[in-house]
Amino acid sequence: MSKRFLKVERTRIMADLLRGRRKMILETERLYLREMNQSDYEALSRMLQDEDVMYAYNGAFNDEETQEWLDR
Repeated sequence: MSKRFLKVERTRIMADLLRGRRKMILETERLYLREMNQSDYEALSRMLQDEDVMYAYNGAFNDEETQEWLDR
């Protein structure tokens, strides 16, 4: 990722934080942790529904299980 992209993304995230749409958990110079929200569903689905990624779990999730995981 380019430095410009990261700067724009950080600005967007900070604007969401100020509007109360996101909750920051931890931020360091190189790391930013936040609560996941519905806008993360697509990326989360790709990960949780991949058999190779979820091999050590009880198997890959379906759409409903992914949404339930996100809602927790």
